[in-house]
Amino acid sequence: MEKNVDILRGEFIGKQVKALNKGTEGKIIDESKNSFLIRTKNNMKKRLLKQNALFELKLKSGNALIDGNSILMKPEDRIKIRKPAQRVPKI
Repeated sequence: MEKNVDILRGEFIGKQVKALNKGTEGKIIDESKNSFLIRTKNNMKKRLLKQNALFELKLKSGNALIDGNSILMKPEDRIKIRKPAQRVPKI
């Protein structure tokens, strides 16, 4: 399974997503700072706000739960998220 930071830094466009608080699901076709634009199974476009939402993103390695507040930024700024420093054990 991918690490949390790697998932957040990745591309969301083209992925299947489900808004757990609304029950709406579809494929992400565009992303802005505050929302996703998705195409539902009925071929309708819907805009899902990221703020205070919980998303289930379908990945090759499984599903990932993402808090919308943690991705409340432009997609191009999201890739700049730094990975936490790993501690090296003392020998």
